[in-house]
Amino acid sequence: MKLNPKLTAAAKAGFTLVELVVVVLILAILAGVIVPVIGDKVDQSRLTAAKATMKEISNAFNHYHIDTGSWPSNTPTSAKITTKSEDLYGYTCFYNNTGNRTNWNGPYLNDGVMSGTTMNIAVSGQTTGLLDAWQQPFRVMSFAEGYSSGQGAIVLLCRGPNGTLDTSQAQAYAGTPQKDDMMYVTSRKLSVGSQN
Repeated sequence: MKLNPKLTAAAKAGFTLVELVVVVLILAILAGVIVPVIGDKVDQSRLTAAKATMKEISNAFNHYHIDTGSWPSNTPTSAKITTKSEDLYGYTCFYNNTGNRTNWNGPYLNDGVMSGTTMNIAVSGQTTGLLDAWQQPFRVMSFAEGYSSGQGAIVLLCRGPNGTLDTSQAQAYAGTPQKDDMMYVTSRKLSVGSQN
């Protein structure tokens, strides 16, 4: 039986099963090396973005306080800073003078989300606004004057990649964030008479 020269040339032009397996293995090895590197870069960029956003929000808190003599609050009252922990929703005072503060010179933030006709940092249940890189709201922990040795504080927290707030109020006040939480201290030693 004589082989057709055209078929023999076609068979030589194709890949053997062994060659295909070798190519697939090489691609798998390259993917195993490249994918973790890319994943680490994505995680690092998210951490960097969360830190930058916390710094921006912290600056807004401080600029608001410098201008008005009061600390920003979700409720436009004149009460002193209280010890509380809340997700960073609302805070329309950064965008509008909701508390009718003297010397208000905002808006103090450019980014946020519209809820009806009102601009907010973020709105509960929505994944828009000034949220962390994992679409979670930042946490604000405020500590009244006299909380510890006559000092107060305002601390911003980010839940980090796991999405869970692992830092207690006491740990936040001590400056020791837990697990993958990130922390940014906005103010320490709040001045006497500081307002919400």
